[in-house]
Amino acid sequence: MKLLIPALVLMSASVTTTETGRPGTAVHRLTDGTLIEAQARIGKREVRLATPFGDRVITRAEYGGKANTSLDALAAEYRAAAKKLKVRDIAGHRALAEQCRSKGYLTGLRRQLNVLLASDTDDKWARMILSQVAAVHRVHRDEGVTKGRKLRKFIDFLLEDLARRDNVGAVIAAEKARTLPQHLVFRPATKALKHSKTRVRWVGAHLLRDVTGKPARVQNLFRRSLQDGVFAVRRECVRALKTTDDGSMVNVYAAQLSNPDNTIKARAAQALGELGAKAAAAPLAKALAASFKPNRVHIINITQMAYVKDYDVEVAQTAFIADPIVDILQEGSILEVALISVGVVRHVYRNNLRRLTGVDLGTDPKAWRDWVKKNVK
Repeated sequence: MKLLIPALVLMSASVTTTETGRPGTAVHRLTDGTLIEAQARIGKREVRLATPFGDRVITRAEYGGKANTSLDALAAEYRAAAKKLKVRDIAGHRALAEQCRSKGYLTGLRRQLNVLLASDTDDKWARMILSQVAAVHRVHRDEGVTKGRKLRKFIDFLLEDLARRDNVGAVIAAEKARTLPQHLVFRPATKALKHSKTRVRWVGAHLLRDVTGKPARVQNLFRRSLQDGVFAVRRECVRALKTTDDGSMVNVYAAQLSNPDNTIKARAAQALGELGAKAAAAPLAKALAASFKPNRVHIINITQMAYVKDYDVEVAQTAFIADPIVDILQEGSILEVALISVGVVRHVYRNNLRRLTGVDLGTDPKAWRDWVKKNVK
């Protein structure tokens, strides 16, 4: 499920990327052979490289100077390769990202990482690369402080600025925020669950995985796991709840399988599948069987017409006044109908039963009921 449409957005003014007297953007070489697209500011003891991912500071001994590579040529080569790729060609996008990485073209790397994360927020390769990127790049001037107002300001920057830029920014924000004190991250992360931007809500849920001892955390994550319109956010909320290792969450979600709203039923079934507890197979099998018993409702189709059926006579001192009595005539029919098309919800039940049990018995409720009796105690 897509987190959001991929887009390239460079670091904000919080990390200076242009400065008077700084050399222009070029490909630079480190002494270990790594190539980096950056603007370099060379000092006596260190070199500051402003890249599309943030600032990277290295020692003079690690800096090998400019590489003999044309950035324009890399950009042209990248555009030609990217033009040939289809959105769903994940292997192709990953190969192009690796090529950009090896040649130091970080602009192209960031674009391709956004595409990969838009296709799947769990892309292991993209997450691994960004974990390495987050470890060596600074994204804010207050990064590194350990307490006080500046630390809180840095947390706000991660969740309210960096996380909303693009998918890459969201993952980097999550990586950096997870290293900060839980008691300072809890409130901003909880607030992020209600943000209008999908990426920010995803980061908020991701950070609440590590928070413990906060009862409000469970309530907020549970509500968001059923109400959010984006699958990636709902899944991250359930994963955060899963870390509490509370078996009662199966019962809480199982209760929602009888919700009159089919959307909530489907989302509760997805949550049970994500929790991964074998005990969830029983309520899912029961819900699957119930989906073959259609709900009966009434449809009323009538026409209403108002008419004057009589008059009341009011007597005044000098006149008689006729006060009309209005009534309503109804004509039509009342039909009792049964809802029998619940194919989508039934499909969700089957998929998550298959995910929990490792077997596929289709949508046959009897087969699932027999399997549960035999395998779930």
